[in-house]
Amino acid sequence: MVLFLKNQGVEPPSEPVKRGRGRPRKYQVDAIRDAIGPGPIASNTTGSNHSARAKNFVKANRTILFIGLIVILATVPAIYFYSQNNNANKKLNDLQKNSQSADTAQQTIEVVGKLVLLPEGEQPTIATVTDPTKLKGQAFFASAQTGDKVLVYNKAGRAILYRPSLNKIIEMAPLNTDTTAQ
Repeated sequence: MVLFLKNQGVEPPSEPVKRGRGRPRKYQVDAIRDAIGPGPIASNTTGSNHSARAKNFVKANRTILFIGLIVILATVPAIYFYSQNNNANKKLNDLQKNSQSADTAQQTIEVVGKLVLLPEGEQPTIATVTDPTKLKGQAFFASAQTGDKVLVYNKAGRAILYRPSLNKIIEMAPLNTDTTAQ
């Protein structure tokens, strides 16, 4: 240690170093500490500095945890209500589409009703032709085109093929309800 102090340009204490159990006496440590200044040898106050730093670290961590907890508590309900809003909007859109298709079906029935006498007291099943090539084997759909409407009256036993683009009835036929033939 004496060599270390000489290399640092500091004079070691003048008293001879007495060692007892491998430790220098307190006045020797104080003299060395005063000679070196603040550095690698800790003072008695470093314990309190350490605990103060530890307390500040704990306070900072508590603050970060508190802010994180607030962010989580604000984010979770926001995500929940956002998903609920999206579900409600989807249901509303589905209801609007169903009501529009019901309005369209009612308009189709009214238009066909102006062209031909329709059975009363029965709501028809309405279908739209999307692929006429699949229906070519059936005589009723021989002249069907994409977009044609088929009105089927089960009780009255009638089927009507209507083309909205021409506003004309293309085909009318009796409905065969014999289940054994199917």
